[in-house]
Amino acid sequence: MANKIILKNKGTASSAPTVHSSDPNNNNDLAKGELSVNYVDGKIYYAKESSQGSGSYAVAHFNDSTQTQTSAEVAATSTALAIALG
Repeated sequence: MANKIILKNKGTASSAPTVHSSDPNNNNDLAKGELSVNYVDGKIYYAKESSQGSGSYAVAHFNDSTQTQTSAEVAATSTALAIALG
């Protein structure tokens, strides 16, 4: 039997989860390693460290395929998704 993975989700347009700026495991919408999807906007959100080792976090997102991204954004978000999914 396959395991079912259920992401945190929201169905309100332009609604993004929150993350604590210095402790993403501190009772917010997203902790490190978690993903959340806004199924109206078609975006997947994750907690992103501002710079490696900084300890400062913010919410970042992946766009759906109908939204245009630059090649640099694609490369950065692909790397972050690979890390988030382990």
